[in-house]
Amino acid sequence: MAKTEISTLGEFGLIKHLAKHISLSNKSSEKGIGDDAAVLNYTNKDERALVTTDLLLEGIHFDLTYVPLKHLGYKAAMVNISDIFAMNGTPQQLTVSIGVDKRFGVEDIEELYAGILLACNRHSVDVVGGDTTSSLTGLCISITCIGKAEVSKIAYRSGAKPNDLICVSGNLGAAYMGLQLLEREKQLFQNDKSMQGVQPDFAGKEYILQRQLKPEARGDIIKALAEAGIVPTSMMDISDGLSSELFHICDQSGVGCNIYEDKIPIDYETANMAEEFNMNLVTAALNGGEDYELLFTVPLELHEKINEVKDVHVIGYITEKNAGKYLTTRDGAAIELKAQGWVRYEYIRRLGYYCTESSEHNAEYNNLFIKSKYPELIERYNIPLDEYPRRCVNQIAGWKNAKEHYLAGDISHSRTHEYASYIMESMVTNTPYRIGGNVLNKGLITNLPAEACVEVPCLVDNAGIQPTVVGRLPLQCAAMNMTNINVQLLTI
Repeated sequence: MAKTEISTLGEFGLIKHLAKHISLSNKSSEKGIGDDAAVLNYTNKDERALVTTDLLLEGIHFDLTYVPLKHLGYKAAMVNISDIFAMNGTPQQLTVSIGVDKRFGVEDIEELYAGILLACNRHSVDVVGGDTTSSLTGLCISITCIGKAEVSKIAYRSGAKPNDLICVSGNLGAAYMGLQLLEREKQLFQNDKSMQGVQPDFAGKEYILQRQLKPEARGDIIKALAEAGIVPTSMMDISDGLSSELFHICDQSGVGCNIYEDKIPIDYETANMAEEFNMNLVTAALNGGEDYELLFTVPLELHEKINEVKDVHVIGYITEKNAGKYLTTRDGAAIELKAQGWVRYEYIRRLGYYCTESSEHNAEYNNLFIKSKYPELIERYNIPLDEYPRRCVNQIAGWKNAKEHYLAGDISHSRTHEYASYIMESMVTNTPYRIGGNVLNKGLITNLPAEACVEVPCLVDNAGIQPTVVGRLPLQCAAMNMTNINVQLLTI
């Protein structure tokens, strides 16, 4: 009997699948799977216990190439503390279980725990136990956080109502851009022997690195809401990206949503980094994740009150379920949101290049890939010389000419096997096609190099190319893809 691949369900699909077979039999188990923390009732009074847990695996959730152990411990504790705050609760205790291999000494574990204790001290949380064992697959960290909350003030994901305001704390996308920066520097370090021992210059990028390596749980926002007398109708923290978290709230509340691109808070340093990577800024904010800001909803009549809460931003409103889930762009267009892979629209008018059927052809539309412009790389990496540079130049000229005709409205076209031909036909006839397009990795696959050429599912319709944000590939798949991608990187 063939096994069903977990990838066909995805992380959240797998959780839903397993949850179907789980039922609660103890009266003290009031709320189980489905929120940031479980809710337990041991006293039958007005207070409930909150319990949450996270598992972090080396190579999947963190990379010790650029993550210091103290920072790792701090982050591992803080993301669990954040889950308790996301229930409108107060974190109190933490248990820590780790699996370590032979690389680590006592001093390393002390450094890891120093970070854990620093995070706990910031929020008056006690470390009360855990477990330690050996590991054959790198460092493993499992943390459970226990907290409390008043039963009338617990914020579930299922309480959002139509016309509620959608709010976020802080700003979004910074942690993701920090990760992209670290991954880029890691690639440079690994691919260029001359970079060995050289420390990268991160001047002016401290904020996005801090957001990635040392995130802060927003207990200050929970305190501010309480002082303002505001109890969110729904809430969760943003660990997997704004788009995905909105889907969780909408699905569990049975509602839709509408958010506005120009209302999404983004830090100046995040914007600069996205521009440097030539990355769509809103995509980073919607899908980057690991911001650990709070996403919550409040009744419309609290509009004035919520506007007075420092560092909270109203970004949209809850709608009826049949209205769907949409992002309104700066120019007024309504784009449907997609969870765990929000599909961003790329317009031919804006890009000036097309998605084709091979990674070599992708080079035709991106100057970074043209070998003839980088003769020193040809010599350093022994790149074969052929007609390729001449062909790139000629085809770029051809596509430039085609673009000019398109912008002038002069289109006469019969579809061929080229993906670009499918795109042109879609723009004219509004006939959608699905292709496996080779496109630049601009936030599409998070654990492969930015700006490398990757093949992802793309929807082509009259709006242009819509590459799917895949997210993080399983480690084995990423390793196999790196073999091909490194070849592309040689020409950058």
